[in-house]
Amino acid sequence: FIWHLGGFKTQTPQTQGVATSAVTATTAAAATTVARGATGTQNNATAAATRTERGGVTVASAPQSSAQAVPVSLPACTGSATLIIDSADDWQKINDAAYTNFCVKPGDYRSAGVITLTSSGSAQAPRVIQLLNGNDTHPARLPDNQQAFLGGLRLGNGGTPAHYWIVDRISLVGLQENGMVGINEGSSDNVLNRLVMRNNGTGIDLQHGANRNAIQNSYIGDMTEAAVQGDIVCIGLQSYQGGAVISDTRIVGNELVNCNDAIQFIRNGSSPSGSFPGTLVADNDIYMTADRLTDCNGTVNGTGPCMIGENAIDAKGGSDDASKPIRIIGNRMWNMRRSDPVRKPGGSWGDAMVVQYNTQNMIIKDNVIMDSNRGIVIHLGTHDTITEGNTLVNIGAATEGAGYGIIITSEAGGNNVVRGNTIINADKPLQDAAGGNRVENNTVGDGGDGEMCFTVKRISDPQQKCVPVSAANR
Repeated sequence: FIWHLGGFKTQTPQTQGVATSAVTATTAAAATTVARGATGTQNNATAAATRTERGGVTVASAPQSSAQAVPVSLPACTGSATLIIDSADDWQKINDAAYTNFCVKPGDYRSAGVITLTSSGSAQAPRVIQLLNGNDTHPARLPDNQQAFLGGLRLGNGGTPAHYWIVDRISLVGLQENGMVGINEGSSDNVLNRLVMRNNGTGIDLQHGANRNAIQNSYIGDMTEAAVQGDIVCIGLQSYQGGAVISDTRIVGNELVNCNDAIQFIRNGSSPSGSFPGTLVADNDIYMTADRLTDCNGTVNGTGPCMIGENAIDAKGGSDDASKPIRIIGNRMWNMRRSDPVRKPGGSWGDAMVVQYNTQNMIIKDNVIMDSNRGIVIHLGTHDTITEGNTLVNIGAATEGAGYGIIITSEAGGNNVVRGNTIINADKPLQDAAGGNRVENNTVGDGGDGEMCFTVKRISDPQQKCVPVSAANR
């Protein structure tokens, strides 16, 4: 079969409304393909295949920081501008102008409540909150007694924004409403790096005017079932009131696990969609584990065909600026199933990614989607998007009904481009039900007797994952 991944670039013809010159990011998903007797059929064009015989599989190492991440340089925990935090009371000084570097010793600080930041640093001198525990290990790999637990974090409050903060290696665990990390009041130019957020009732929330913020290299998920049923998401760019503009957000290198929606561009009911120009969603692992997969009658069975959740990525808004499209680049998504009608009523059909509600100016490129009910669904007025170079494997193979690899539904808009994608073992590989779109140079097939291998769970538990791509798996 055809494999397009890792540094894949193409000279893309200009598409109305989408400035394809903005496609500069390449995937960090290093992968090895092993194929034997692979076969496939091509759609509209001929593409060259590369094959590696079984054996000698190599997998990329698993760094703690994505190549797409904002570089972070942490100051030493010394000097008069440094405050060592080792009690709940110390957090009262978090906005004190006398300090810019807050080094937090391991401990449980949840009794201090939500930590609210209303002071700002600068590009040359950001304010920093960092774990001080004698090592530089990601907290997802640390025992509890080596972590610092907060009761919530808000950037900006009461009309006062918080700019230029770096928050590194902090944990938010076992919280309900106060578990939210809120980026409010136009707070901008902040970096949330190497966080742990799990077993919470809320996630990370960005509001109107919160620009150039990065959420990176973090473990986020394992949401409570109450949060899933309440339609809470792990990372949300919010336009509840309609018309929000949130620009240049970077969501990169994260492990997003057992979310309702892992990432959502949010609108409220009939309100106008927001605009999210320049957003980059890249190099994330987004998946469900066996303890969220059910028999569709409310009982966890570890395999499906249903799950307690909705989607990996749910886009309900695009970019109003064609020169700054949203880019969904080089992510890995798997184990998406139809929502269990008992444990998650009114959910989804198990789309790994759904793009809807008049989303425009979005590039979906070089992603890997596997073992899911549906792959990429372009829906409800979506127009002027490019879906290119993605690899989809075993779609509809582990669940029931409507197993589309890539579908442009009859309710979608026009001028969408779907090209150069590889779809293996999909019940219904590729369909344009709307018309007025370009579908070209895609490859579909059963893959023959082979497998695809790549590195996943690079934060919590780096491991090689090999996906069989045989017709027997359908």
